[in-house]
This record gives sequence, C-alpha cells and structure tokens, in this order.
Amino acid sequence: MGIVDSWHGSANKPSIPRFRSMGSLTGIAAGNRTTDATCSSGTTDQSYGTIADFGETQQTWDSVTPDFHRRSMRGEIISNPFRTLKEFHTCSGNYAQVIGVANSCNSPVKHAVVDLYGPQAYWRMANDARVLSANSLVSDSDIKSATTVASTAAYKKSNSHDADTLIDIAEMKQTLRMFRDPIQSSSSFLRKINAGKRGIKNLSNQDAIAYANGLWLQYRYGIRPLVSSVQGVIKALNKIRSKKRHTYRGSYRLKSAQSTTGSYITAGSLVNFNYAFTYSDEVLIRTGLLVEDDITLSQELGVDASGLLALPWELVPFSFVADWFANVGDYFNSIVPALTLSPLSTWTSTVRRRSTIFTVTSTSAVAGWTVQRDVNENRSAVFEEKTRYPTLSLPSITFKPRPIESITSDLRIVDAWALLHQQFMKVFKP
Repeated sequence: MGIVDSWHGSANKPSIPRFRSMGSLTGIAAGNRTTDATCSSGTTDQSYGTIADFGETQQTWDSVTPDFHRRSMRGEIISNPFRTLKEFHTCSGNYAQVIGVANSCNSPVKHAVVDLYGPQAYWRMANDARVLSANSLVSDSDIKSATTVASTAAYKKSNSHDADTLIDIAEMKQTLRMFRDPIQSSSSFLRKINAGKRGIKNLSNQDAIAYANGLWLQYRYGIRPLVSSVQGVIKALNKIRSKKRHTYRGSYRLKSAQSTTGSYITAGSLVNFNYAFTYSDEVLIRTGLLVEDDITLSQELGVDASGLLALPWELVPFSFVADWFANVGDYFNSIVPALTLSPLSTWTSTVRRRSTIFTVTSTSAVAGWTVQRDVNENRSAVFEEKTRYPTLSLPSITFKPRPIESITSDLRIVDAWALLHQQFMKVFKP
C-alpha cells in the first residue's frame, strides 16, 4: 500500500530497483623462455596467456525512491534494501628459473636454461584459476544467532532505562552490607596484617590473591553499578521530557582465522614448492529501530513493566555470568518494548569481510635441474559484502555464538579469573 501524498492527492511512486558496477581487473601474462635446449636452438618463448588478475571491483544493488528529498523533508521514513559486494585482488612475483645439470651441447658446452616467468604457482594448483577464492569460516547458524542477539539488544535498549531502581531496591540489603564491611571476603588477610610481624609472616600468596579478587569483584559488580545507577537517577530527574524520535541500536561481532600449509609437485614444470594459505572471516551485525515516543520518568528509572520482568533474573546469583554466554537478561528487558512499541523504521545490516592470502614459502628442483631463481609469489584477496534490510527480528533467547572470543578480549577475563579462584578456594579451603 502506498503512502498518500498530501500535496498531490495520489500515492507516492514505489522505489525502483537499481544495479551499478564499477572497477575492473587487470590481467598478468605468463609463459616460459627456454635457452640452449640444444646446440642450435637459441631461445624459444611460449606464452600461457593471462594467468592472474589484480585490481578492484564493486557491485551494488539498491533502489531509487522518487522524490526522496522532498518526502524526507516532510518527515517520511524511507528505508530500502541495499547490498554491495567489493573485491580487492593483488598478485606479485615470478615462478622459477632452472638450469640443467647435464650438458645440452658439448661443443661448445651449454646447459639448458628455463625461465618460467609470471606468478604461476597458484594458477597451476587451482586448475587455471586467476584469482583467489573466499573461505567461509563463520557458519550461517552463528550468523543467525548473532542477528538474534543484536536484535534483542536493540529492543532491550529501547526500554529507555537510565537507572535500574527496582533492582537497586531489591539488592539494598546486600549493598548496605557491602558498605558496612567493604572487605568482608578478605577479613583473614587484614587480621594477619593487624597481627604484626607474626601475622605478616603467616601471609600466603592465596591470602593476597583472595584479597585482590574480593576487592575487584566488589568494585565491578557492587560499587560501579551503584555509581552508574545514581548517575542515571540524576540524569533522569534533570531531563526535559517531550515527544521526540529516538534511535536504539544493537550489534554483535564474529571473527575467525585459519592457516594451512602444504606442498605441491609441479609435474613437468621442473620444480616443487611449499605454500601457505591464511584465511580470515569477520562478520559485524548491526540492528536498530527508530521510535517516536514520550519517555516517562518511571521508564527512565526502571520502575515499569520491563523493570519488573527483568528483576527476578537480575536477582539470580551469578546471572551476569550466564549473560556472558546467552542473552537471557537482554531478553527479559526487551519483552515489553517489543510488544508495545510501534517503530517508525527498523533495520538489520551485515558487514562481512573475508580475506585469503597465498604465499610460496620454499622451492626445490626436480632431478636433473638446479634452481637459479626460487618461486616467489604473493597473492591476496578481500571480499567485503554489505547488506541492509528494513526488518528486525523479534527478541528471543539464544546462546551467543563464540562467546569465549568476546570474554577473552575485555575485562571479563579478569572477572572470570576472580570468580573461578573465589569458588575454587571455597571448595578446597584448608
């Protein structure tokens, strides 16, 4: 159904699909030059034609919307599908040059020389392929799960909580205990210090580690959240409220790398070579929704339906650890916005970048020949695909794909160490 044009009294024209392409690949020729194969042969040249390509290309599929600027000025939200595919290819190097061990002519003495010019190594291995291909290391199922995680996160952010007042109230007893005895988990450490020289002498590495772990966890999951909540309350109380448009976003990144090595026997081409492939695959998913709403003070303070739904989960011991591996907390916070909001626009965009690098690492000659120039070849290819669709999947609970990668890339590795050590010491406490 078209949107009625209030200026002209007719439905706006639909968007028109469009395809564009730019750039091109340049070919590299190769062949072989053979000198003194016999006493009278001189030099002969055989061309293989184009065996490699380099350069950059881009293809784009999008839409043209009639009267786009005028309609946007009137406040209309226009979101069309978009896809672009870029390829970047590089290639450099030469194949081998070899000389025969036996004489090719005795009077005068000559040795046959074969110069195999051009970057022929990958071309020979890959059945005449002129460019490298992409290798997908991130599975479709991981991308689907990551999209769900990012979509749920976008809806969760749209609950517009500057503070989690309900959670703070529910945890008030623990908070007061923390301030009354801020180093309760490390009391044995302090007692030994206060005991003077005798106590210090009895200190162990485990005492020091337990003391540091206790302070770290209290800061990360006690003091810092409380300070953030206080700042959120101050921010909410000072806001001027009016109906306006807000954009809420979510994202998730997947990354993988792989290396392989091998050897290739080039039958009939006088040399063998070893090679290495290096692959990488990175996917970044971004989601969002545009909403026009009037955010109330109770919403900003978290004293609303979404806050009530999220409260039981937040009070579960170590729920934040479970959230490292699954999006349970985000899901409970996203239910109410998903059911009540009417977004003006939603979107899901994916950027996938895959790269392949091919390198020749060593060369050896076949029997009867000696290498004068090693095979020297370096190729690379980057495939970058961007897509955007005006859709956003509904919130759902799912395991986060490859969660260990994110945990080991930020402060959560310190949190995990502190928690593991704390629980270990409780079990094996002497």
